[in-house]
Amino acid sequence: MMDTETFNQLEARIGQAVTRIRTLSEERTRLAAREEELEAQLADLSGRNRNLEGELGELREVNGDRAEFESTRQEIERRVAGLLERFAELDEITGE
Repeated sequence: MMDTETFNQLEARIGQAVTRIRTLSEERTRLAAREEELEAQLADLSGRNRNLEGELGELREVNGDRAEFESTRQEIERRVAGLLERFAELDEITGE
């Protein structure tokens, strides 16, 4: 049979173990809640990232169109300048 001292030590250890189990259970609950928060944030950020990637793709298209328009504008300016020179030459020839 167990003496009183051994029984008291065992009882104290069981009490410590129960306290530790409760603490760990509370911590697990807190961590599970935090995990849910982080998963919600991840879903939100993933959605925002998809939206931003879509916007970036659109901006790249616009930028490509802009570069094409700029090239076309420069070509038109070059041609108009050539036409103006020809008109000036014709004016000189015709005396106008």
